[in-house]
Amino acid sequence: MEKARPERGELEPGELVAGRYRVVAPLGAGAMGEVYEAEDLELGAPVAIKLLRPSAAEGGDLAARFRREVLLARRVTHPNVCRIFDLGVHRPDREKSGERSGEEAGAGRLFLSMELVRGETLAARLRGRGAFDPGEALPVVCQLAAALDAAHAAGVVHRDLKCANVLLEEGPEGTRAVVTDFGLARALEGAAAAPDALTLTVTGGVLGTPAYMSPEQVEGQPAGPASDLYSLGVILYEMVTGALPFPGASPLSAAVRRLREEPPRPSLLRPGLDPLWERTILRCLARDPAERFRSAGEVEIALTGGKVSPARSRRPRWRRRSAAGAAALVALLALAGVWWTARRTGPEAGPGASGRRGVREAVAVLGFRNLTGRPEAAWLSSALAEMLTTEAAAGGHLRAVGGESVARVRLDLGLGEPDALAPEMLARVREQLGADVVVLGSFSALGPEAGHRLRVDLRLQPTRGGEAALFDVEGTEIELFDLVGRAGARLRQQLGVDPLSSVEEGARRAALPRSAEAARLYTEGLSALRRREATAARELLARASEAEPAFAPARAALARAWTELGYQTAALAEAERAAEGAAGLPRAEALRIEGVRHEVAEQWP
Repeated sequence: MEKARPERGELEPGELVAGRYRVVAPLGAGAMGEVYEAEDLELGAPVAIKLLRPSAAEGGDLAARFRREVLLARRVTHPNVCRIFDLGVHRPDREKSGERSGEEAGAGRLFLSMELVRGETLAARLRGRGAFDPGEALPVVCQLAAALDAAHAAGVVHRDLKCANVLLEEGPEGTRAVVTDFGLARALEGAAAAPDALTLTVTGGVLGTPAYMSPEQVEGQPAGPASDLYSLGVILYEMVTGALPFPGASPLSAAVRRLREEPPRPSLLRPGLDPLWERTILRCLARDPAERFRSAGEVEIALTGGKVSPARSRRPRWRRRSAAGAAALVALLALAGVWWTARRTGPEAGPGASGRRGVREAVAVLGFRNLTGRPEAAWLSSALAEMLTTEAAAGGHLRAVGGESVARVRLDLGLGEPDALAPEMLARVREQLGADVVVLGSFSALGPEAGHRLRVDLRLQPTRGGEAALFDVEGTEIELFDLVGRAGARLRQQLGVDPLSSVEEGARRAALPRSAEAARLYTEGLSALRRREATAARELLARASEAEPAFAPARAALARAWTELGYQTAALAEAERAAEGAAGLPRAEALRIEGVRHEVAEQWP
């Protein structure tokens, strides 16, 4: 521990604490209290005493909460966790007068006795010697991960993990990292903050150090194991760059920045940083807890090149969108909703009604069930949905809801693969996607002959009520593009849209891959990208681009995969190629690809 006298030390060397612990020397002070080296007179062993700040002893409820949390924290037994021995009350007047019983000698101060770890904090190490080399940092990180896993397995969440709560003890076998203060942040919820900490008080109370707090803690939400993983990500960031990911003019501004901004890539501060470290750190720092690692042990596995579970993403992550930009987007969407409502004629408008009145209907293709009995045909489900979405947008007479938005809402609503949607679910889909019509269905095998002949059954359901339209198309996998073309023509006919002109037909064909293999690679790559499996997405989309170099949508998706992996140069190159090849595409698709190019280049306006 740091050999620095506490700024306002209350215990003197030789002073007796609770009649059992004799103070040897001050070790330091922090947000929760002052720390001293002491001797346990009953056991004859050295210990550390943490004298908690006065507010921690105010009121029986807070003291009782501390006792509960200490009992819980004592369940964590691990070499990389500082063991808490006991909780007591120090009454200075009574100790000096020799009294050891009774309640009349003053309110007293809560204190903890704990394992004495002789070493400096990780915060002091960084201040004194700067950033770690990744090879030097890895053993420390692995020990921190082991400590968190042990605590989480015991049902204990730290809630205030930071460099100042990590001690580095040098020994014959190397550096031992020890995490302190497990569970104490929860015990202090509702107590007044010390001058060097910031308490963000909301319903239930929140205590944490702003620089290391997870977004959910800043918002006042419950902190779970994922919050500790976020704090671990901040520690990793600081260890390899020497800087915090979200600096700010004030603690509050630094905390709030993580609600609306992505952290700068560590490689910008440390050129040449192994991409493995960068990807691991950025996944720890994901705003959505579900996008982080599932355990601290997975962080260690990721850093050592092992395979970890994919993120459980519930929604797409928008990169570096400013608060002003988000507010403007919300305002524009609200105005668009008012305009859209004003243009509609009533809740009974069915498929095609809006198209005939001059307002483009919005179509969302939800997907198709695989009824062929062949698992290897599962890719057709995504391929049919993606290609039919392109068909719906052809000619610009209908507005097609993007596949990424559909995938997010399907996951959020737990849609699965239904044959039809109930009215209440249709209303929720309309609310979240703005869709007037949803398209869903299935595909089945018609026989074992060459080419795998298929029948695709489609159902068009208006989201505001009314009868569904049913139709089917037949073809083989080899004739997939002709099959999708006929399905698109029937879709437009059902919605009252005129047939495509020759120019529009040419643009439609340019927006689709030419071979079934390229279609499979492209749609599987898109699916992986939407699941946040960027490495798998990159491999599939790169193969799709090799199969059809002129197919711009695959290159645009590949650019986004490279961006997710942190390879900006490769992402920009693919985005430029995609934009160059988008000239003959339908206007909506060309604009989308142009948008990807600007997004990758971070040209947000």
